[in-house]
Amino acid sequence: MVDAAVGGKTGVNLFAPPTAERPQGSLKKNMVGAFHQPSLVMCDIDTLDSLSPRLFACGLAECIKHALLAGEWGDPGLLAWMQQHLARIVLGDKELRAELVARNVAIKARVVMADEREEKTDHTGRMVLNMGHTVAHVIETLPCTPIYPHQTSPSENEKPAGLQHGEAVGLGLIAETVCAELSGITQPGTSRIVEQLLIDAGLPTRVANLPPESRLIELMFDDKKVEFGKLRFVAPTGDGGCRVLESPTQPSILTGLRSIVTLPSPSDPRPSA
Repeated sequence: MVDAAVGGKTGVNLFAPPTAERPQGSLKKNMVGAFHQPSLVMCDIDTLDSLSPRLFACGLAECIKHALLAGEWGDPGLLAWMQQHLARIVLGDKELRAELVARNVAIKARVVMADEREEKTDHTGRMVLNMGHTVAHVIETLPCTPIYPHQTSPSENEKPAGLQHGEAVGLGLIAETVCAELSGITQPGTSRIVEQLLIDAGLPTRVANLPPESRLIELMFDDKKVEFGKLRFVAPTGDGGCRVLESPTQPSILTGLRSIVTLPSPSDPRPSA
């Protein structure tokens, strides 16, 4: 309702076949697509009651993303409003859910109108909608185990279950915000605000059983925002806007990844700080 339904963009994933360097191949998210605007988008709030709590929470991840950038897109009060009302939204308050959807659709529509075909390469266009998605698109494609709030580790009998898209976006928001705080473009403490919103939404804030960090960073360079070999994150500034962080340092990327990873594998030694 608040994300893919608005904007007219259809995306196709590409699978790169196995190579010597990548014996399992790799999935490249949304690398091919087309633009075709719908004549009507209908959002029926009652249909949300048919979703499982997990899937409903996944939609909230994109709402949290919008709230972090809403100050520059016509709704500076959205973040504080979400912090105040998120618990009731999760519990099923229909009036609040309707307002949440309406405000988020308006933000997405404003962004799309400013850059319908994703031609801008800075924070004035559709790239802002990729906040958290550089990390998300990597971990979403991998077998791993989401760790939910108040759960310190996966059950010994639990096999890697993988992440839903919204869960990966939430984790990406944490990791990329931590990285941007260290890079000086995000106000300190913003990552804690993001994490608390994810907790309130019932989304995972940690993930286990990921591949080594070096592999994760390698896969980030398959992201569609990479240009001339430079990695780019879209990060919240902490005051209602966002900026593009180009070529973040490896230490800041590693710190961001380690903020969401739990139970490191013994085969993935962590360098000392």
